[in-house]
Amino acid sequence: MSKKTKSTQEFTRAESVNRSRWALPAVMAPALLITLLAGCTDTDKDIPKTELKTVSAYNLTLDENATPKQVAYVLLRSLADDVTAAQNHEHEKQKEAFNLTFSLAAYAQVEKQIVETENRTRINKITSLGDKRDKKIFKFVKYWAPIVGHYIKSFDTDMESAEKNMQVELSQDGGTAHVYRKVAHDPAETDPEKQQTATLDITMVKEKTGVREYWRVALIGYRPKKANS
Repeated sequence: MSKKTKSTQEFTRAESVNRSRWALPAVMAPALLITLLAGCTDTDKDIPKTELKTVSAYNLTLDENATPKQVAYVLLRSLADDVTAAQNHEHEKQKEAFNLTFSLAAYAQVEKQIVETENRTRINKITSLGDKRDKKIFKFVKYWAPIVGHYIKSFDTDMESAEKNMQVELSQDGGTAHVYRKVAHDPAETDPEKQQTATLDITMVKEKTGVREYWRVALIGYRPKKANS
């Protein structure tokens, strides 16, 4: 099996189980989801461009030299800002945070995943999202904040801590990375049962524009818990 085929199958498997990996904790899903999405609109003027470029935020520059951990750190901070702004009904701050999150998406890979999903139920198969591309990628990324919203209290607010708390697993060809981060709903809680822990799984790929190549985010989910955990 070629490395390219292996990588494609890896993402197909990951996307196929997204319902279980992305399942929101029952204690927060309805209220948080409504709060987060209430401030978002789907009008064309509110949809950012899918432009792959260098991103600067939180004292980091995410260019072609940025590591998966650095991208993940900025991603989780922007998602936490999104959730917090939504809870405080601060629409402009929420929009700003979302736009930062959106700038970190692996647009080509996300489009590929959406196309593969839609083709499972289509008679006439498609190879791209056409003129609906930006809007569908926008909707895809919009759910990332609700996916992680239950655990933002445990997100790092400095890169040094993030480096220590994240683990990276690279594919053989070096084009795919999984960034793992153990999280808790209440990290200050001493009772493990009340902490409500999980392990985030941020899937990244290298996306290219011109001669530049960036680590960008394709999927956000959770590692399955072991049966005996």
